[in-house]
Amino acid sequence: MATLRFLGTSNSIPDLAHGNTHMLLSIDRHNILIDCPGDIIQRMLHLEIPPDHITELILTHFHPDHAGGVSLLLMNMWLTHRTAPLTIYANQHTLNSVQQLMDNSGWQDWPNFYPVEFVTINGSPDHISTLIETDHLRVTSTFVNHFLPTNALRFDFLACEKSIAYSSDTEPCDSFVNLATGADIVIHEATGAGLGHSSAAQAAKIASRIGAEHLYLIHYEARGAELLTLKEEAQAIFHGSVSIAEDYQKIQIECGCCD
Repeated sequence: MATLRFLGTSNSIPDLAHGNTHMLLSIDRHNILIDCPGDIIQRMLHLEIPPDHITELILTHFHPDHAGGVSLLLMNMWLTHRTAPLTIYANQHTLNSVQQLMDNSGWQDWPNFYPVEFVTINGSPDHISTLIETDHLRVTSTFVNHFLPTNALRFDFLACEKSIAYSSDTEPCDSFVNLATGADIVIHEATGAGLGHSSAAQAAKIASRIGAEHLYLIHYEARGAELLTLKEEAQAIFHGSVSIAEDYQKIQIECGCCD
């Protein structure tokens, strides 16, 4: 079984019930953290998953609500005596920014720091890159339309031929459709129509083009928002199932291959 957990679902301004958007994908012995805002440690402990169990970190872009907690997470895992290596995947702009942030923190002088490998996501909106490939999982990525270089992600569960695609922050764009076509589940931002973002209706149109069965709206305005209105807006266009992603909600994929 593979499990995707929403650790946060809000746009850049959280409220008491919604943290900034980030997720954890667990399959086999992999626990892949997708973006890193705020204090990840508390979110992981809420799920009773030791933070040291994170094996990879994928950063979609370097806005604070997606990457503002990286230095705190790395430091906390060091302070709790992590020894296992950590692999961080991101585009070059994001990796440069993370490395500069950590250098400014003086991490080179922190004794006995665990190994960290930085892996660059190369490419363009016309290119799909493979980040991770195991017997049971393939993670691919492409660039989408946001203010900074930003990557959308696709997770293919190979044993059961199921897949999840995540837009990250983006305007509607063909590159995400190309990445996600045929995905069973689409997780798409619904901040609102405008430069660098999408509305619920636009997300629904994209999910329809992709041919998905289920649409999860995420990265929405949580404070005082009428979330039912977002769902209705999407359901008027998308004829599959529509859900509003909520913090700590789980999507489970029955792969028949994993513990």
